[in-house]
Amino acid sequence: MTNPTLHTLADRLQYIIELRNLSHNDVARLCGIKQGSVSYILAKNLDRSKLAYEMAKGLNVSYDWLTTGRGTMRPQSIHQIPLFDNVFDGIKYTQSQDIESVQSFVYSEKDELAKETFAYNINDKVTLICLFSQDSPHHCGLFLNVTNILLGEVELSKTPTHDAYYPVAELRINELSETDKLKLMSFSI
Repeated sequence: MTNPTLHTLADRLQYIIELRNLSHNDVARLCGIKQGSVSYILAKNLDRSKLAYEMAKGLNVSYDWLTTGRGTMRPQSIHQIPLFDNVFDGIKYTQSQDIESVQSFVYSEKDELAKETFAYNINDKVTLICLFSQDSPHHCGLFLNVTNILLGEVELSKTPTHDAYYPVAELRINELSETDKLKLMSFSI
C-alpha cells in the first residue's frame, strides 16, 4: 500500500533517515555513494535517481518501495535487467547473454523477470521489459516486433506481426505529458 505522505523518492529516503536515526554521512557510507548526492536528492526533493539501486541495497529496503512507494519497505531480491537504447544491441544480447557487454540496467523485484529478459528504451519516457521466450506466461499482452533488423526499426502491437518479435513483460512509463500519451496511444497498439 502506498503511503500518501511519502510522495517522492526523497520523502521515502528522509523517512528511512528519521526512522533509523541516520545522518547523511551514514546513508552515504552504507550505500557507497557521496554524501553530497544524498543531500542533493533530499534538497531537490527528487522522485528519481540513478543511485536508487545502491540506496535500496545499502539501506536494506525494497527497491520498488523506494522508487515508487508501492509495496512494503521490506527488501526483496533485486534483479538487474540489461537495458538497451537500440534493438540491435538487445538482439545481440539475447544471443550471447554476455553481461560484461552491458552498460545500463533497469531493476525489478519480480523474480519472473530475473532471467531471460532485456529492457529496451523506446524513448526517454517509455521502457519495455521484453522476454526471450516467445511462449512465456509472463507477458502483458503486447509484443515488440522487429520490422527491420538492419535499421533497428520496431513497432509495438497486441499480436506478433513479424518473424522477429519479443513478448513484453512490462511497460514502464515515466511522467508523460498529454501529447506524449496521445503519441503512445497511436503507437500501433
